Amino acid sequence: MKVIYQFDHDEDYDKFNIFQQAEGMHSVLWALDQELRGIVKHGDESPERDFAERWRSRLHDLMDENGVTLD
Repeated sequence: MKVIYQFDHDEDYDKFNIFQQAEGMHSVLWALDQELRGIVKHGDESPERDFAERWRSRLHDLMDENGVTLD
């Protein structure tokens, strides 16, 4: 599939910058999710595990609210 995006340099400069960073942002979110998942999965009952579980859940809520997935 080939998709062409066009941006008006003056009006869409901020959108273009976000578009350019999208792949990196996805990688960062995926890595953060996996790190939190690892703490939840392999951590014992501790404040760190509770923190990771709470923030992983919040991350997923924010992604759902914005129609974003890591799939």
